[in-house]
Amino acid sequence: APLAQWQQFCWRPPEENGLTAWATQFPSHGLGLACGFRTIALDIECRDERTRDHLVGVADELLSRTSLARVGQSPRIALIYACAEPIIGYRLPEHEILGVGAQVVIHGTHEGSGQPYRWIRESTPWDTRVADLPAVTQNDIAAYVRAIAPVLGFDSVKLQIDERVAAR
Repeated sequence: APLAQWQQFCWRPPEENGLTAWATQFPSHGLGLACGFRTIALDIECRDERTRDHLVGVADELLSRTSLARVGQSPRIALIYACAEPIIGYRLPEHEILGVGAQVVIHGTHEGSGQPYRWIRESTPWDTRVADLPAVTQNDIAAYVRAIAPVLGFDSVKLQIDERVAAR
């Protein structure tokens, strides 16, 4: 990996001179946003546009509409939110909640589509402060996951057990 131990940037920002050095050293690499402490991403990976639109609608309703929405390989989409507290992620069928220790690519070329990542709502990470994004809690994410469970065809009862284990 070009940048070993990148997960440290989930809880602390990199030094500015480090960013400049990496951009020089790895000019053809993408850029990821470390998740979990300051930001999270709902990485909606379903291939059906109607299902994707429904999941985005649930997120907009339950978590508030975020101005940061990224597409790499349509119809897949990532929605970026601020964290009101550290957020533990979930791996679901055709959907990931990218929390502590994960990253979401915000710049570069999508490996599968060969197309550059695009920002499709009114903002980009380059012109948006984290403080301007809707802030979510672990409970907000759990409510979202329970709401989408039937749409993605899995049992939310299992998730409640997983949440109790994660809370220990």
